[in-house]
Amino acid sequence: GPKSTEKQQILEFIHSNGPHAAKAMVKVQCDLNEQELPENLIAVGGEWRHLLRQSENGTLVLDEILSLPLSVQRDLADEFDKISSRMHIIAISDSSLEDALEQGRIDDEFYFKVTMDPIEVLPKVDR
Repeated sequence: GPKSTEKQQILEFIHSNGPHAAKAMVKVQCDLNEQELPENLIAVGGEWRHLLRQSENGTLVLDEILSLPLSVQRDLADEFDKISSRMHIIAISDSSLEDALEQGRIDDEFYFKVTMDPIEVLPKVDR
């Protein structure tokens, strides 16, 4: 949903009321430009695997997932196969993921892995 939807409160509610509440909630801001991201975060490798391990048995939040390059989305989809049963994965976007899929801005396998239980949050003004 749009930026003014109180996403942080919703994330904390989902995490703290789910089966992974006793473990960490790790949030990754995906919309940093490549100059702001560490080199090993751009390609799935050391830092991504470290974040996935930190999230194991907890919650991994990927904020602004459409900012991730398609190659990273594909690699993450492969990594999710190995660990997704042991964590919540919450993907956030200000844009429609369905539209992004039609436009080729999100990898189809990644899309299906992060939209198993979609929640659309309307802007506060529309509630």
